[in-house]
Amino acid sequence: MSFAAWNVRGLNSPEKQTEIRKLINEHSLHLLAILETKIQEANVTAVHMKIAPSWKLFHNYPHSPLGRIWILYNPKVLTVHRMSDGAQHIHCSVTSIDDQKHFYISVVYAYNTALQRRRLWSDMVVLASLMCQSPWSIMGDFNIMRHFRETFGGSGRWNSGIIEFNECIHSAELSDLRYSVIRFTWTNKSPGVANITRKLDRGFYVMICGHPHFLFPAVVMKLKMLKCKLKQLNNKEFSDLSNRVLAAKDELQKCQVRLDDDPSNEGKARVNWLKDGDQNTLFFLKTFNNKCNRKKISRLTLASREITDSILVIKDEALRFFQAILGNNTGPYFGSSPLMKTIASPSLSPLLLISLASHLWRTSNSVSSL
Repeated sequence: MSFAAWNVRGLNSPEKQTEIRKLINEHSLHLLAILETKIQEANVTAVHMKIAPSWKLFHNYPHSPLGRIWILYNPKVLTVHRMSDGAQHIHCSVTSIDDQKHFYISVVYAYNTALQRRRLWSDMVVLASLMCQSPWSIMGDFNIMRHFRETFGGSGRWNSGIIEFNECIHSAELSDLRYSVIRFTWTNKSPGVANITRKLDRGFYVMICGHPHFLFPAVVMKLKMLKCKLKQLNNKEFSDLSNRVLAAKDELQKCQVRLDDDPSNEGKARVNWLKDGDQNTLFFLKTFNNKCNRKKISRLTLASREITDSILVIKDEALRFFQAILGNNTGPYFGSSPLMKTIASPSLSPLLLISLASHLWRTSNSVSSL
C-alpha cells in the first residue's frame, strides 16, 4: 500500500490536475491527501471526476469553505472510514481489503499562526491516547518546522511555535519519518538573499509492538538475517567461555615458565639492540625513553615523611643527606675538595648527584677500613 500527501496550493488549473494523475500512476498510490485545493464546494465533483473518477473522496468543507483537505482513495484496495475531522485535520480508519490489515491515518493542514495551531496540537495528543493499540500515521503540512536546520534564510529567532510543536510530538510519542531527496518543502520564491526555504511538510508514525501488524514483512526478513549473523558471531567469539579462560590461563603459565627457564631472552634483547638500536628507529626511541624513565627520580620521600616531585627539592635533599655523611671527612675526596664542589654544583641532575655521592660514600668506607 502506498500513500502520499501534497500541498498543491491550488487545484483549479488543468496542469495541476494532470500532475495529480501522474503522481497517482507513477507511484502506484492507493490513497492521496491533497491540501490547499482552493476549489469551491460547487466544483468539487467536476474536479474529482477529472483526477480520479473511480476513487472515493473525503473533504472538510463543513469546516473550511475552500476545502483545505481532500482525501482520495482506491475503494478496490482500501476500506476507509472518517473518524473525526476539523478545519486542520481529517482522521480516518483504514483497512486493507486483501489482507485485512488495519491502521489509522490522520491528514493535517495546520493554520499559519501558533495560536491557531494549538487546537490541532491538542487534538493530536487526544488522538494519540486513543491509538495505543493500533498503528497510526500522520502526514501533511504542519506549517511549522521542528529545528532551525530545517530552514534556510529568514529570521533565526527561536519562537514559541517551534517549542509547542515539539512538545506535541513528545506528548503524543510520535516518530518523525526520514525524508529522502528533498529536505525543504516550501519556499517564498523570493530571489537572492530574500529567499526563504523551510521544511513544513512531513510525516509521523506510531508503531505498537503488541499489535499483530507491527512487524512488516521487510522488517521481519531483515531481523531474521540479523539474527543469523548474530548467532554466527556468538558461536565464533563468545561460545565456551569457561574453557577459553582455562586455556588462556594455561598458556600464560607456560609463557612464564619459559621466560624463567630461558636466560637467553636477555641475549635476544641484545641481538635486537645490535640490529635496530643504532638506526634512529622507533625501536631505538622506545628503548631510549625506557632507559631514561627507569633511571629517573621523579618522587622522593623527605625526612618529614612528605612526598615531593619537585626536581629542585629532590636535589637539595640528596645534597643535604650526603653532606651529613661526607662533609666532616678529610682527604682529597671529601669536604671542600673539587669533587665535592662539583657535587654541590646547581647544574647536576638529582640522579647524577646521588650517583656521585654514593660513589664517595663507598670510597669513604673503603678508606676507613684500611
